[in-house]
Amino acid sequence: MMNNSNNTLRGQIQITDGIGNEWNALINTNALRMACKHLDMELGQFLESFEANAVDLIPHLLFAGVKNFQILKREDQIDDFDHFAALVGTMDFTEIVAQIGDALILSSGNVIGETEPPKANPKTQKLSGRNSITKASKAE
Repeated sequence: MMNNSNNTLRGQIQITDGIGNEWNALINTNALRMACKHLDMELGQFLESFEANAVDLIPHLLFAGVKNFQILKREDQIDDFDHFAALVGTMDFTEIVAQIGDALILSSGNVIGETEPPKANPKTQKLSGRNSITKASKAE
Protein backbone atom coordinates (compact mmCIF):
# COMPACT_ATOMS: atom_id res chain seq x y z
CA MET A 1 0.00 0.00 0.00
CA MET A 2 1.31 3.43 -0.93
CA ASN A 3 1.78 6.17 1.59
CA ASN A 4 -0.60 9.07 1.06
CA SER A 5 1.56 12.20 1.07
CA ASN A 6 -0.47 15.36 0.62
CA ASN A 7 0.80 18.55 -0.96
CA THR A 8 0.39 20.97 1.94
CA LEU A 9 1.65 23.91 -0.14
CA ARG A 10 -1.74 24.74 -1.61
CA GLY A 11 -2.45 28.44 -1.57
CA GLN A 12 -5.52 29.38 -3.52
CA ILE A 13 -6.10 33.13 -3.63
CA GLN A 14 -8.24 35.57 -5.55
CA ILE A 15 -6.70 38.83 -6.72
CA THR A 16 -8.26 41.87 -8.37
CA ASP A 17 -6.21 44.02 -10.72
CA GLY A 18 -6.47 47.79 -10.95
CA ILE A 19 -9.04 47.70 -13.74
CA GLY A 20 -11.41 45.31 -11.96
CA ASN A 21 -10.53 41.88 -13.39
CA GLU A 22 -10.66 39.12 -10.79
CA TRP A 23 -8.11 36.30 -11.04
CA ASN A 24 -8.05 33.00 -9.20
CA ALA A 25 -4.53 31.75 -8.57
CA LEU A 26 -3.39 28.43 -7.17
CA ILE A 27 0.12 28.89 -5.80
CA ASN A 28 1.42 25.44 -5.00
CA THR A 29 4.42 23.31 -5.92
CA ASN A 30 3.18 23.04 -9.51
CA ALA A 31 2.93 26.83 -9.82
CA LEU A 32 6.49 27.13 -8.50
CA ARG A 33 7.59 24.52 -11.04
CA MET A 34 5.83 26.43 -13.83
CA ALA A 35 7.38 29.76 -12.79
CA CYS A 36 10.86 28.22 -12.60
CA LYS A 37 10.40 26.63 -16.01
CA HIS A 38 9.17 29.92 -17.52
CA LEU A 39 12.23 31.71 -16.10
CA ASP A 40 14.60 28.84 -16.89
CA MET A 41 15.95 28.63 -13.33
CA GLU A 42 16.16 26.11 -10.52
CA LEU A 43 13.94 26.47 -7.44
CA GLY A 44 16.86 27.51 -5.20
CA GLN A 45 17.85 30.23 -7.66
CA PHE A 46 14.22 31.36 -7.90
CA LEU A 47 13.92 31.66 -4.11
CA GLU A 48 17.22 33.56 -3.86
CA SER A 49 16.16 35.88 -6.65
CA PHE A 50 12.75 36.34 -5.03
CA GLU A 51 14.35 37.73 -1.88
CA ALA A 52 16.62 40.02 -3.92
CA ASN A 53 14.09 41.18 -6.51
CA ALA A 54 10.48 40.32 -5.68
CA VAL A 55 9.15 43.04 -7.99
CA ASP A 56 10.49 41.17 -11.01
CA LEU A 57 9.41 37.68 -9.91
CA ILE A 58 5.94 38.30 -8.47
CA PRO A 59 4.29 38.68 -11.90
CA HIS A 60 5.86 35.36 -12.95
CA LEU A 61 4.63 33.58 -9.82
CA LEU A 62 1.12 35.02 -10.12
CA PHE A 63 0.99 34.22 -13.84
CA ALA A 64 1.98 30.63 -13.07
CA GLY A 65 -0.59 30.51 -10.24
CA VAL A 66 -3.41 31.79 -12.47
CA LYS A 67 -2.46 29.44 -15.28
CA ASN A 68 -2.18 26.55 -12.79
CA PHE A 69 -5.72 27.27 -11.53
CA GLN A 70 -7.03 27.46 -15.11
CA ILE A 71 -5.39 24.15 -16.06
CA LEU A 72 -6.81 22.45 -12.97
CA LYS A 73 -10.32 23.75 -13.70
CA ARG A 74 -9.95 23.16 -17.47
CA GLU A 75 -10.65 26.82 -18.21
CA ASP A 76 -9.32 28.85 -21.13
CA GLN A 77 -5.73 29.76 -20.29
CA ILE A 78 -4.17 33.17 -20.17
CA ASP A 79 -1.26 33.25 -22.60
CA ASP A 80 0.09 36.81 -22.70
CA PHE A 81 2.57 37.21 -19.85
CA ASP A 82 3.44 40.84 -20.65
CA HIS A 83 -0.22 41.89 -20.59
CA PHE A 84 -0.74 40.05 -17.31
CA ALA A 85 2.41 41.65 -15.85
CA ALA A 86 1.04 45.07 -16.83
CA LEU A 87 -2.19 44.23 -14.96
CA VAL A 88 -0.19 43.10 -11.92
CA GLY A 89 1.51 46.50 -12.08
CA THR A 90 -1.88 48.13 -11.39
CA MET A 91 -2.25 46.22 -8.11
CA ASP A 92 -1.21 47.27 -4.62
CA PHE A 93 2.25 45.67 -4.28
CA THR A 94 2.06 45.35 -0.48
CA GLU A 95 -1.28 43.55 -0.79
CA ILE A 96 0.07 41.16 -3.41
CA VAL A 97 3.09 40.28 -1.26
CA ALA A 98 0.84 39.68 1.76
CA GLN A 99 -1.51 37.40 -0.19
CA ILE A 100 1.34 35.41 -1.72
CA GLY A 101 2.96 35.13 1.70
CA ASP A 102 -0.25 33.78 3.22
CA ALA A 103 -0.67 31.39 0.30
CA LEU A 104 2.79 29.96 0.82
CA ILE A 105 2.69 29.70 4.63
CA LEU A 106 1.41 26.31 5.71
CA SER A 107 -0.43 27.71 8.73
CA SER A 108 -2.27 30.34 6.69
CA GLY A 109 -5.58 28.48 6.78
CA ASN A 110 -5.19 26.97 3.33
CA VAL A 111 -6.25 23.50 4.33
CA ILE A 112 -5.97 20.43 2.19
CA GLY A 113 -9.17 19.97 0.28
CA GLU A 114 -10.28 23.61 0.19
CA THR A 115 -11.68 24.28 -3.24
CA GLU A 116 -12.51 27.97 -3.20
CA PRO A 117 -10.23 30.96 -2.70
CA PRO A 118 -11.15 33.43 0.03
CA LYS A 119 -13.52 36.11 -1.25
CA ALA A 120 -13.80 39.72 -0.16
CA ASN A 121 -16.85 40.89 1.76
CA PRO A 122 -18.14 43.85 -0.34
CA LYS A 123 -18.97 45.90 2.78
CA THR A 124 -15.66 45.51 4.61
CA GLN A 125 -13.33 44.54 1.72
CA LYS A 126 -11.95 41.90 4.11
CA LEU A 127 -11.42 38.40 2.85
CA SER A 128 -13.68 35.80 4.39
CA GLY A 129 -12.62 32.53 5.90
CA ARG A 130 -9.41 32.06 7.83
CA ASN A 131 -7.58 34.65 5.78
CA SER A 132 -7.91 38.23 7.03
CA ILE A 133 -6.02 40.05 4.31
CA THR A 134 -7.67 43.18 2.95
CA LYS A 135 -8.43 43.14 -0.75
CA ALA A 136 -6.54 45.72 -2.80
CA SER A 137 -8.65 48.72 -3.70
CA LYS A 138 -9.45 49.32 -7.33
CA ALA A 139 -7.64 52.12 -9.14
CA GLU A 140 -9.87 54.96 -10.15
